[in-house]
Formats: sequence, structure tokens, C-alpha cells
Amino acid sequence: MNSGLAFGLSLSLVVPAGAAASDAPSAPPPAYTGVRFALPEATGGRPVGSAELHLVDRERQDPWVADRARELMVSLWYPARRTRGCPRQPYMPAGVARSVDESGSFGLAGPGKVDWAGIRTEAARGAPADDRRRRPVVLHSPGLEVSRTLGTSTAIELASRGYVVVTVDHT
Repeated sequence: MNSGLAFGLSLSLVVPAGAAASDAPSAPPPAYTGVRFALPEATGGRPVGSAELHLVDRERQDPWVADRARELMVSLWYPARRTRGCPRQPYMPAGVARSVDESGSFGLAGPGKVDWAGIRTEAARGAPADDRRRRPVVLHSPGLEVSRTLGTSTAIELASRGYVVVTVDHT
């Protein structure tokens, strides 16, 4: 696994209770028997908001696809004023989750064994930004055909400490 992927995969593995050998009587198995991941909690103390943007520049042609405008997908992670009433942001959009699953889940598990689309971040989608002061901005550009979602834990950690983080998928 390359170091960028290892850095971006800051996930915690949760193994179902019945997976470890034990002398204690076993409880009924959980409903989901695949691998489950949970993102680590941010330590910065500020609530985090998020937004996804599909940016299209109709004045520029995509350099790799003829007859298409230049476009990018970005996620914003920022200190939020409040998060109550806002849904939690998924770790991966459904299409990315499906692609990761079908491609072997980074070599962690076979197809259908990880519910990538079911993982939620602690960030609140669409939460109002805490705009009471200027904030430093960090641009996270993963490169190497890696999805912007693999930097999510780092982006949330930085946002919880007062930064605005922009993560970018490349076309």
C-alpha cells in the first residue's frame, strides 16, 4: 500500500463480537457480518460542517475528454456555527463507494464485504459556517487517481481546529 493511501485510510476497524475466539458463551451474530469501519473522532473541539460542490468551467475544455467542459468535484470541510438538525455527511458518495467495493476495497475485503456507503462522518452536511473570523484554507489534492474521500479524517480534524479544508477529485 503506498504511503498516500495509508495516510488517507485513517479508519478504525471494528470486528464483530463473534469474530474473536473466546471461552464465554457466544451471543447471536450481528445482522451484518462484513467488515465495518468507523472514522476516528476529531479532537479540535469545534463542530464541523461540510458541503460537496460540482464545479464546471464552461469556458475551458476538459484536456482529456473532447467536447466536454472542464469540471471538478470538491468537498468543503469547515468550522460550523452549529450542527443540530443537519444530517451527517457520508464518508463516500454512493458512486465512489460502489467503485471502491467492486474494485476490491483497497485489498481489505472482497466485493460486498464492506459497507462503504454506510460510513458516516461526524461532519454535518450543510451546517452554517462559523464565519465570525477569517480562517486559513488548506487544499488537499490526493493525486495518483485516489479519491478525495481518503483524506476525510484529516480534513475533519483540521476543520475541528479552525481550518477550512478543500478536497479535490481530479478528472
